[in-house]
Amino acid sequence: MSSFKHNKLFVFSLMFAGFIGSLSQNMMTAALPAILSSFHTDTAKGQWLTNIFILILGITAAASAYLFSRFPTKKLVLSALGIFMIGCALSLSAQNFYVLLLSRLIQGVGAGVLIPTLQISLLHIFPKENHGQALGITGIIIGFAPAAGITLAGVFVDSFGWRSIFLFLLILGAAIWMFGFCFLQNIGTPLPVSMDYSSLFLYSAGAFFLMIATTFINAFPLPIWILLLLFAAGIVCLFRFAKRQLLLKSPLLELRLFCYTSVKYAAALFLITFTLMMCGTTLFPLYIQTICGRSATFSGLLCLPGSIMIAVVSPAAGRLADRFRPGPVCIAGALLLIIGTLPFIFFSQESHMLLVCFIYTLQCTGIALLLTASLTMGVYRIPLAKRSHSTAILNSFRQVFGSLFASLLITAAAMICAPSDLNLSGIRGAFLIMTAACVILLFGSIRYHSREDPPKS
Repeated sequence: MSSFKHNKLFVFSLMFAGFIGSLSQNMMTAALPAILSSFHTDTAKGQWLTNIFILILGITAAASAYLFSRFPTKKLVLSALGIFMIGCALSLSAQNFYVLLLSRLIQGVGAGVLIPTLQISLLHIFPKENHGQALGITGIIIGFAPAAGITLAGVFVDSFGWRSIFLFLLILGAAIWMFGFCFLQNIGTPLPVSMDYSSLFLYSAGAFFLMIATTFINAFPLPIWILLLLFAAGIVCLFRFAKRQLLLKSPLLELRLFCYTSVKYAAALFLITFTLMMCGTTLFPLYIQTICGRSATFSGLLCLPGSIMIAVVSPAAGRLADRFRPGPVCIAGALLLIIGTLPFIFFSQESHMLLVCFIYTLQCTGIALLLTASLTMGVYRIPLAKRSHSTAILNSFRQVFGSLFASLLITAAAMICAPSDLNLSGIRGAFLIMTAACVILLFGSIRYHSREDPPKS
């Protein structure tokens, strides 16, 4: 297999599979008020419906290099879709919050396989000089699907109730499964590689401890020593995990790839950008619904231009990264992200919705440029045999630590408002922190570009 044109149905099968996994990522954001009301729970607990899903995505993504090497591509994707649909069916029938939370965990296990498998497969199909274009295709999924999920969820929640989201995902998943059964192919030959379960346990435990500690800061006020103990346990687990990876011949995550400067910068830029996207897709609907008093459908439709822009810009960003190298594309993305984030510090209940929509669309455009260019940065200097490990690192880090940092920022916004619910001051404070992170992105992009090789003539 040598090109996209010769394998369209196969690539479309992978894209559809990745799309449904990524689509469900932020759908809970628009549905959260209705779910909280249905199960009589609070916002901090409800946020775990997204947190647990993303955390499991990250843990599963860490194992993606092993899974891709160990199992045939077709069987791997169809099994992942099947697990995802089981989680959707459980969500549809959930009668209490904790069953719904468990169902989101199961969905995350299935969805976590799909995006890395898409990326690794495209890197094998496309020639090296077009890997930016290949990852631009995955950028549509990574950036567009979560943003589009908010729009779809808003319409479903207002029209049919929150359970309709999972009915839609279940039906869509079944259709994609049947399409994939017909057109999916296998990439390469499965190898008898082994899984290091100790590494998987340490990584999972560290991520969970840190996320629980972050959530408990605001949701369940605990003595400071307990919070510090949870943070310490998480850091110790992750430190032991990292140390173990450097000693193993076949690690879960090939951390030795950080000897490449491009991987270091890519991981940092990709992680910060994904964190900002997570924060934006969480705070924007909260601002529109909670502060401005608009409906879930209205907030979803207001997100739609930004979602469309991500879908349009991501492939173009990949081609630009192939032609001019990732550095200039990252700089342009960081500048747009600053322009699309800073004004939210000054918005209020009376701000014109068209202006708000335009600024959010600029934010999404910057995110699309940065996600695709930084992802390209992380693989284009790496030997093909190691690129599955590089994508595993980037995908796992963006999910686990992106969700962690996003939760910290949302918690900080809630603490600004304490003891009242999240208000305009909290929203503005969160966007102020996001603007500072955008500036860091800009300086990081400029610094990387100064060390980057010039583009090919």
